[in-house]
Amino acid sequence: QSNQEKFIQLIGQTVGFEHVALIHLNDTYEKKGSKIDRHATLGQGTMGIEPLQRFALHPSLKSIPLLMELPIIDNEEEKLVLNQAQNWHK
Repeated sequence: QSNQEKFIQLIGQTVGFEHVALIHLNDTYEKKGSKIDRHATLGQGTMGIEPLQRFALHPSLKSIPLLMELPIIDNEEEKLVLNQAQNWHK
């Protein structure tokens, strides 16, 4: 069982999925535990696209809206990232 799966189970056991109104999802340029809040474009940071997508599409979480916090990027790149994330559900 992955750490991600353990974390998702912890959410269900402690908070309850029905009480989660929003998922704040972002990639980061920093290492785990750095306590530095420096966002990366999805898939371009240290986390990578696959774990973010797997988390967002987990059966227990996939109906919960996502809020993505991106770094400052131009409008065209932002549209591409948003389209990419929207296509995860297709």
